[in-house]
Amino acid sequence: ECEPFGRCVHSCPNGCLSIAGETVSSDDLAERLRENKDFLTMTGGGITISGGEPLIQHEFIVSLCRELKGIHLALQTGGYASKEVYKDVVGRFDYIMQDIKLADEEEHIKYTGVSNIPILENIEYLMKSGKEYVFRVPLIPGITDTDNNLKSIARIVGNSKVELLPYNTLAGAKYAMLGMNYTLENEGNRDIDYTAFFLNAVIR
Repeated sequence: ECEPFGRCVHSCPNGCLSIAGETVSSDDLAERLRENKDFLTMTGGGITISGGEPLIQHEFIVSLCRELKGIHLALQTGGYASKEVYKDVVGRFDYIMQDIKLADEEEHIKYTGVSNIPILENIEYLMKSGKEYVFRVPLIPGITDTDNNLKSIARIVGNSKVELLPYNTLAGAKYAMLGMNYTLENEGNRDIDYTAFFLNAVIR
């Protein structure tokens, strides 16, 4: 458990290093979440399942959703899963936040290690599903914020709602914690009007 830190987390005298997270069953988690049901109903709130990538634990998510009937559920996902898994999971949520990073398959493989074909197929399903959804585009300098990529994404999403997410510079600290090198030196996004690429989309 200490290996990612390169040191023993238990030997830190001030407790500055720690292992975060716990293993829980879907039943136990659902029981905890249901304690807030009345408050969520009264305020119009709900529960968002995010990650990492929730679809990696789709069986857990499906089981959890079964126990949360009557609570508004939102899902944030990259959409990389089989059609069957995607449809099964998405069908249990009220609102979907679907990431779309790169439109070109070769670029997607280069930067993520996997093809985006399953993602694009699932996006096509989502747009026809009748579900309420929003597309989220993380603007990574020189990678996802290029002219060609943004224009291609705009063609894919059409009139769908879109959120453009500014580049988050906090990732570098996480790499160090995992003993990895952070190679993306360019911080901040280009000084351009990104909305120009989404003339047919609603930008929020």
